Amino acid sequence: MNQPRYPAIEKSGLRVPAIIVLTLSLIFLQEGFTYYASFQVLALATIAILIFSTIHSMKGEIHFFVAFLAFTFSLAITAVVSPPVIAQNSSNIFLSVIGILGYAVMIGCIPHLKLKRVGLTLHVLKSVSLANIFVLAGLLILSESNLVSFLTRAALLEQNTRLIDNYSDADALSADQALRLLIDQTERIDLFYGEPSFLAIVLFTCLGCFMLTSKLLAYASYRNGYAVLKSGFKSYELVILIGVMSLLYIQSFSSIIYALIVIYFVFVKGKITRARFWTSILFLIVFTIAFLAFSYEYLLHRITQADSLSMIQRFGFLLDLGIENLLVGIKDASLLPNGGIHNGLFYIIAISGIGGILYIASLFYSAYTSSTPIKLSMFLVLLLLAIMMQNGGVFSPNKVVLFSLILLPLACARKVYSMQLSPSINNRRYE
Repeated sequence: MNQPRYPAIEKSGLRVPAIIVLTLSLIFLQEGFTYYASFQVLALATIAILIFSTIHSMKGEIHFFVAFLAFTFSLAITAVVSPPVIAQNSSNIFLSVIGILGYAVMIGCIPHLKLKRVGLTLHVLKSVSLANIFVLAGLLILSESNLVSFLTRAALLEQNTRLIDNYSDADALSADQALRLLIDQTERIDLFYGEPSFLAIVLFTCLGCFMLTSKLLAYASYRNGYAVLKSGFKSYELVILIGVMSLLYIQSFSSIIYALIVIYFVFVKGKITRARFWTSILFLIVFTIAFLAFSYEYLLHRITQADSLSMIQRFGFLLDLGIENLLVGIKDASLLPNGGIHNGLFYIIAISGIGGILYIASLFYSAYTSSTPIKLSMFLVLLLLAIMMQNGGVFSPNKVVLFSLILLPLACARKVYSMQLSPSINNRRYE
C-alpha cells in the first residue's frame, strides 16, 4: 500500500467568508441591480482578492504574449474599420475595446500566475465547486416539488425579467407561458440563470473544478498522485454522478452533451483495473437509467429537429462567411446575424480573425500542458471550449469567473507537480 511521500496540504486557514461569498455569487451569478452592481462582479472581486492574497509573481509564456499582441492588433483594426462588429449598441467603441482587452488579459494571465499558498487556493475552490453542485442539485429538487411558491418553474421564469445579462421582456414571457399552457408543455428549468444552458454551463464548470482540484490535492499528497486516492474514490465519483444527473434533468441539448463528456472522462476512459472497472459499470448503469428517464426523448427531439433556433443562432451565420473572414475577422457589419453572435468562440474570431485564433490556441495550450500529469488535458480543453461557446458574451465578468474556476487551479499545478519532482522541498508547508 502506498503511503504519503510528501506532507499533505493542510486544510487549516480556509477562508470561510470567501467560500460562502463565492458560492452564493455563483448561484445568483445573473442577478443584480445593474450590470456592475451584481453578483457576477462580487464573484469576480472575491476571486481577485483570493489571487492577490496568494500571488507571488507571474511566469510569462512567450506564446501568450505573441497571441495577445496579435489579438490586440487585429481587434484595433476591426474597431477602426467596422466598430459595430465589436459592439452593435456601444456608445463608445474605445471603452468597449479597452473592456474586452482587460477581460482577455484576466483570462489569459490566470494560468501563468505563480501562487504562494496553493493549498489554500485549491481547498477554497474545491469547497466552492462541491457546495454549488449540491446546492444546485437541491434547488432542482426543491423547484420540482412546488413546496416553495417562489421556487417553482413558473415563478423562476418570471424572475428572468430582472436578470442583468439575460433580459427577457415581461410580455414575451407571458406569451411564452400562455403558449406552453395551450400545448400542455411545462416551463424549462433555469433556476436563477435565465436559460437552461447557462445553468448547465455553471454546473459543468463546477464539476470540472471539483475534478481538477480533487486530483491536484491528491497528487500533491501521494507518491503516485491521484491514482492512489482509494478511500475517497467512491465519494468522489458519487459527487460527479449527482452533478451528471442534475445535468440530465435540466434537459437542454448542451447539458446532455456536458453530461456525456463527464461520464466518458470519469467512468469510461482509462478504467482498466478490476476494482475501478466494476465501480464504473455500476455508475454507468445508474447514468443510463437517469438518461433514459430524463433526457432520451428530448435528445431524440433535438437531433431529429429540422430547424433548431438555438443551433441556428450559435452556428448558422458561419455558412455566410468566407475564409478571409476567418483570417482577418469580419469587416462588414452586414454579415452579422440580426440577433448578434450567440457563440463566444466565433465572436472572438469575428472581431480579430487570426489574432483571436492565436489567443484561443494559447489558452487551450496552457490548459492542456498544465493538466497533462493528472490526465485531464482533453477534458479541460472541451470544458473551456464549452464556457467560451455558451453564448456570445465571452468577455464579461460572469465568464471570467467561470474561466477562473478552471484556470486558477491550473496556476497552482506547477507548484503541486514540483512536490513530486523535488525531494528537497518535502518539509515545506504549502499553506
